[in-house]
Amino acid sequence: MKRIWEFTKFVAEKSAAFIGALTLAFVYWKHLRDFSAERDLKDLVQAALNVAAIGVGFLISSKAILLSISRSKVVREIQKSGHFVTLIGYFLGATWWSAFAAITSASLLWMDLSASNPSRQLPVLVWIFFCGGALGATVRVVHLFGKLVRASATEEAPLNS
Repeated sequence: MKRIWEFTKFVAEKSAAFIGALTLAFVYWKHLRDFSAERDLKDLVQAALNVAAIGVGFLISSKAILLSISRSKVVREIQKSGHFVTLIGYFLGATWWSAFAAITSASLLWMDLSASNPSRQLPVLVWIFFCGGALGATVRVVHLFGKLVRASATEEAPLNS
């Protein structure tokens, strides 16, 4: 049973961005695609643009902090175990997901999002997909970064707990 749980955690960690993206896209397509409040949707897109842009800055800053503490014992242990490259890859992935969420948000601000526009559903679906991916990837990075910071404070192996 423990092996199944470890495998499930591994798959969830590797797929967090796609799980978030597909979940939000599915919920939108199944339940919200006929959402007709154009003004509310524009406000939501604007808010998503702001959050995604802030997320890109946050992730880049966090990655810089991670690289700056590369001489700490905990980070050296992660580097020896081979997890450091994976962690940096997760940061880059989350940064790209957030950047694409910001780009699609900005693109939607130029579109006619009224309910009378039948061609709005696919662009909104793509936007929600990228927002979900950004959310999933960022949660994964924040979770792992939190483990690293806690381990730095206690000087124990961070990614194995």
